[in-house]
Amino acid sequence: PQYGESRTEHFTLKYHVKDMEIVRPYLEDWAEKARERQGKMFGFMPEGPLTIEVCYSFSDQAARTVGVPNLGALGVCFGKLCTLVSPREGKGGNHPPFNWRRVLEHEFGHVMTLQMTRFRIPRWYTEGMSTYLEGDTRLNMDQMMIDALAYGQLKPIEKMNEYFKGNLLMAYVHGAYFVEYLIEQFGFEAHLKALRLFSEGRKSEEVFPKVTGKTLEELNAGLMEHVKRVLAKVRLRPTLNQAEYLKLEALANRSGAEVGDIARLAEAQWGSKEQRGAAAGTLQRALEKDPNCAPALALQGRMAYAKKDFLTAKACFQKATRADPEASFAAWHLLGIILKKEGRTSEAIAALEKAHEMYPRYVGEDHPLLLLSELYLDLDPPQEGKALEACRRACAILTSDPEPARRGLKAALRLKDWASAAVFAEIVFEIDPYDLETHRKAGRAYEELKDWAKAAREYRVATALDEKDVDSFVGLARMERARGDREAARKALKAALEIDATHEGARALRMELGG
Repeated sequence: PQYGESRTEHFTLKYHVKDMEIVRPYLEDWAEKARERQGKMFGFMPEGPLTIEVCYSFSDQAARTVGVPNLGALGVCFGKLCTLVSPREGKGGNHPPFNWRRVLEHEFGHVMTLQMTRFRIPRWYTEGMSTYLEGDTRLNMDQMMIDALAYGQLKPIEKMNEYFKGNLLMAYVHGAYFVEYLIEQFGFEAHLKALRLFSEGRKSEEVFPKVTGKTLEELNAGLMEHVKRVLAKVRLRPTLNQAEYLKLEALANRSGAEVGDIARLAEAQWGSKEQRGAAAGTLQRALEKDPNCAPALALQGRMAYAKKDFLTAKACFQKATRADPEASFAAWHLLGIILKKEGRTSEAIAALEKAHEMYPRYVGEDHPLLLLSELYLDLDPPQEGKALEACRRACAILTSDPEPARRGLKAALRLKDWASAAVFAEIVFEIDPYDLETHRKAGRAYEELKDWAKAAREYRVATALDEKDVDSFVGLARMERARGDREAARKALKAALEIDATHEGARALRMELGG
């Protein structure tokens, strides 16, 4: 594959020629910002030369880094060289969309911690630190952490490297919990001290007690409490293994069984392909024992919803939320969806706001915040400000989904809130820099903000994505003229007129430029 390169003050950046004009402007900006931000955090600037290569595909990445196929990593760091997979790999269907700016922050975090410790940092600790630095919520890993906590699979600090022998994702996520815990209890300075000690060749068992004044036993206990406190906000139950399922079955089937145990068994059966056929009968037992059992009513509603019997589902959800408003996220969530379909906008908003309040870490389908961003615009008069805020909140949660930012951009443009529009557009590009329409909208937003350089960047990328986009060529010519580069303006204008010699904007601009 053919690769080109560009240089910034501190980086050499390499890209496939097909990506260069699309990815380059953002990577140049974000790489320097990552260096500046993390440099301030760590009080350290890494030794160069620093190189970042954006590999065109996963196979290119694997060949470049380890020389074998199917590496599967989004990024790799060697201390001064980082490789990233092109964000186009998140568009082809072979891999889910991903936030490549966060991958960049993650890999640059390795540059910092590897160099600061002279490559002596424990692997789990550098991965935990980089996961923290990328700023991703990792909410999609909540089930994994819930299961690890429930089944005693969380490793102590001194044994976290053992995660790499099994589920290596635990090193990243549990490691990030540890980083957060130390900051919360002892400040970021504790990490700086730890990195200095690791550079001297010290071991975890010595380093962390020394920088905190706590024993390893006390730190492990504190970390466990921190994990439990965070996961208390997660409305997920542990995945039942066979032994736990049999225990629950015995509890629910004993004489005088608690209605809650019967409802939990019904829910477990409903969630299992093998046991799903038994769920309705178990549920009926629960409702016979207590017709107002909120979890059972919520499950009855979910069963009806799955069959598209929305009237029955709605009645069940309404009864469940009246019986116990705090019992079921799903009842409020699905009730909100049904009310939205019925056009009962205000009631739908109330239900979905309650759903989000109950489970703010939810990352599944039909996200309450995305639905709310639509519903606020359906009100009379529309509440664009609340729609905008719902999109902002969604962007912070759904960090690898461009849809919240696209919706936020649309609402911001309606409000003529050009600064917010520009922010939302950049979030889209963190995931999908190939979105032509968003580049056009970003160009307009920056133009309204009189940021001619960034407006020119957006129109220029748009023309790279669509070489027949006459409006973007005209926009580029207009911005180059505003920046005072008449030669670049004439070049863009010439391209526009070659596409459409009758374009009014291009012809008017030609008169102004005297060409």
